Amino acid sequence: MIGPKIIGPKCSIVCVCISAWGIIMFLLLGAFFHVESPALREDLSPKDDTREAISEAYANTAINCYITGAIYAGTLVFAGWQVAVNNSRTYQMA
Repeated sequence: MIGPKIIGPKCSIVCVCISAWGIIMFLLLGAFFHVESPALREDLSPKDDTREAISEAYANTAINCYITGAIYAGTLVFAGWQVAVNNSRTYQMA
């Protein structure tokens, strides 16, 4: 695989595992916020206690969870690339 070795083999494998778990966790959490799960009500901070404000807080939190899942996906791609670089016998030390 072409590219510089930025992180080591063990660190890259750990990052792949944590990133995969983060994607699953935050996509599910975002889905639960999207359907306005009552169990997650205490995790919200709406502007006031009206139904509209609570729904808006659920929607905003769901979007934040989806964005976090996307960031973890980027981390997974980077860590997977580093696993491939570390497993390649042709990488060069800079």
